[in-house]
Amino acid sequence: SMVLYSTDKAARTNTETNVMFVIRDREGNVLPELVKTMKASWRDLWNNGDRYCELDLPIIPDIAGQYTVQIFFDRCLVIEKTLNVID
Repeated sequence: SMVLYSTDKAARTNTETNVMFVIRDREGNVLPELVKTMKASWRDLWNNGDRYCELDLPIIPDIAGQYTVQIFFDRCLVIEKTLNVID
C-alpha cells in the first residue's frame, strides 16, 4: 500500500480518474506483466476531499530484488518510489 499526501485538500468531484501502476526493474525496464490500471472517482481516491490518498498496489513482483513503482493519474506521473522485494 501507498499513501499520497497533498498540501491542499482535494476537490470533491466525481470525475472519473484513470490510475496506472507501472513497475520497472533495476535497469529501468518496464515489466509489462506488472502494469495495471484502475478507474476511480477523484472523490473516492481522496476520501471525499481529504489530503490523503490510499492506494493498494494491485500486483508486486514475485522475484526478490529492487524495483521502481510509478503511479500515474490520467497519464501524469504522480509519484515514483523504490520497492524492495525480499526473499
